[in-house]
Amino acid sequence: MNCPKCGATSRVTTTEQLQTYVRRYRKCTNCKYKFVTHQNLEEYVSKFDENGRPRKKARAAKLTIDDVKRIRAAAAEGKSTFECSLECECDCTVSTAYKVITGRTWAWLK
Repeated sequence: MNCPKCGATSRVTTTEQLQTYVRRYRKCTNCKYKFVTHQNLEEYVSKFDENGRPRKKARAAKLTIDDVKRIRAAAAEGKSTFECSLECECDCTVSTAYKVITGRTWAWLK
């Protein structure tokens, strides 16, 4: 996160988990300005897997969670892999749909 004062990067000094949100105390690496940010607890928890480890973020992911659910629902109805690939809005390839259906990608999403 960038500093609201000078725009440089900041570092988290302390994190507190409260009932409905997570509070982070941050300090700018450039001007040493201290500030606080808040994050919804549900968003914070969804970033971790069932073992408490941080989930790896797929930065180049073209599929969304809804796309994956649509592809898997179409496969459960008995549609072919080609038909399943047409279910998502981003026009994924047949091989991508196959990997989603078999769990080679997006395996963490049940």
